[in-house]
Amino acid sequence: MNNISIGRVAAAANLSASAIRYYESEGLLPPAYRRSSKRVYEPAILDRLALIQLASQCGFSLTEIRTFLHGFTPGTAPAKRWRLLAKTKLAELNEKIAQISRMKQVLTAICRCKCLSIEECGIRARRSGVTKLASPNAANRRPGRSAAYR
Repeated sequence: MNNISIGRVAAAANLSASAIRYYESEGLLPPAYRRSSKRVYEPAILDRLALIQLASQCGFSLTEIRTFLHGFTPGTAPAKRWRLLAKTKLAELNEKIAQISRMKQVLTAICRCKCLSIEECGIRARRSGVTKLASPNAANRRPGRSAAYR
């Protein structure tokens, strides 16, 4: 067996040894062998770390990566695992893109601000509809009552 020390694994993966130990403690890596009380790994550990780094670069959390590695029935092909997790991640990204687009629109509008006071900014923000604040009259309304009773 041609085992690699944790220091060499860390250097090859461009990670710290503590990151390797953390991944191991989180169940992303198989437990290391011990040689003179020091962690050593089989060379295939570098492939597992490359997979973890790829998933991380795609925005997957450690929990999602753990699901990819261990959360499917044995024999589930990696391609099927990727597809299932990627569809969920793509939906999350689309929501974030929409949120960022809304943020960009608001920031662009803010850059055109000509308000002379903080109070005026608050009034304009409320009237513009970008905030979720209701008008003062809405606070006095009781559910189920028509406008004639207000």
